[in-house]
Amino acid sequence: FAYTIRGDKSRIHIAKEVVDMLKQKGHDVMTEIFLRDGAEDNGDMTDQQVFERDIRWLDECDVLVSEISGSSFGIGYETAYILSGLGKKAFILYHKEAEHKISKMALGNTHKNCIIFGYYDFDDIKKFINKHF
Repeated sequence: FAYTIRGDKSRIHIAKEVVDMLKQKGHDVMTEIFLRDGAEDNGDMTDQQVFERDIRWLDECDVLVSEISGSSFGIGYETAYILSGLGKKAFILYHKEAEHKISKMALGNTHKNCIIFGYYDFDDIKKFINKHF
């Protein structure tokens, strides 16, 4: 699960609900620690260590689910990495009210393994997750 570390975290409650729902469906979420209250992005890790850890997680995961309403460059990089030949799917979620702040490159993604979904509330997300997971 990808969610901004340094960007706008105003929808972290949605991110937590998404992770909880995925876990209830039996999925492991490697990045859950970053959604805890007060969690810092990487503690004492160097930039290179963060990169290597995150690439390892992407290599190990089956699918990438992202909430990009408060997006950052890192989520875009991770999405491109997943879609660049690994044969994995990327599910990109964003709040419709944040659409004007989100990269047109992300919103216009037509890659066959990428699904972009705009939501208004968590009920929309629940339907989406139930359909795809």
